[in-house]
Amino acid sequence: MVVISRARLRNEGEGAATFATAALSEPQGRYHTIRRRRTNPASLSDAPEGFSRCSFCGSLMPVAEMLKPIAKCPLGHELDLEEAERQNLLKKGSSSNIPGLTRTKMGQISEQVFRELVVDLGPYGVVSEETWSDHYNSPLDGVTSLGWGFDLKSGNWFNRTQAYVLGKKEDSDRKYAAVMASGLRGLIGPYMRMNFGTSQAEVYIEDLRGRRYYEVGRMRPFVVVDFTEFNPFVPKKEKKDDIPF
Repeated sequence: MVVISRARLRNEGEGAATFATAALSEPQGRYHTIRRRRTNPASLSDAPEGFSRCSFCGSLMPVAEMLKPIAKCPLGHELDLEEAERQNLLKKGSSSNIPGLTRTKMGQISEQVFRELVVDLGPYGVVSEETWSDHYNSPLDGVTSLGWGFDLKSGNWFNRTQAYVLGKKEDSDRKYAAVMASGLRGLIGPYMRMNFGTSQAEVYIEDLRGRRYYEVGRMRPFVVVDFTEFNPFVPKKEKKDDIPF
């Protein structure tokens, strides 16, 4: 595993980052229709906000799908829930916050790290300051040098579920519409799993292909970065000095 820091990028150039191609293994076999499968206590606590899990196979599925008369998970299992279970699904899922750090602040830190340390996205092109969108209401975070739109997400290292979630359906539709209107090649979803205890972050990148989410549990990261200098929990005297002498 290669760990990339600002110092290494400065000394060796943008080519210092190396990437490992990652692919989710697809389950094999046929699945039977399941009726009256009930939710379980982990369905909400072990899922990103706005999502739940199929109680048969554990696949992530949007709460909006679970609220249908007959819900169907990505692998084809059907769940026929009772009204009480549907109401339980309307509650919020787990939070990405950690003590002393809000979601907003974590997002700002991950953007800093991505902009300065994660430069070369392999087959998707290069990200530079000119390719970022600084408009708050812009549907996308930017466009790579090879014409891929991207929208960065981040999460705490110790979350039980590590998943990229593009957003609610209306937000996702707006992002995909922006990709189509701009004639881009597609939309990629960079996900940064941040460990504020070690100042290391794993970065995952997937071509979304029309999806709203993907899980990173069985994937290998594209790159691991050292974000010590951006970590608010590291005392200043322990942070790296940019001055080489």
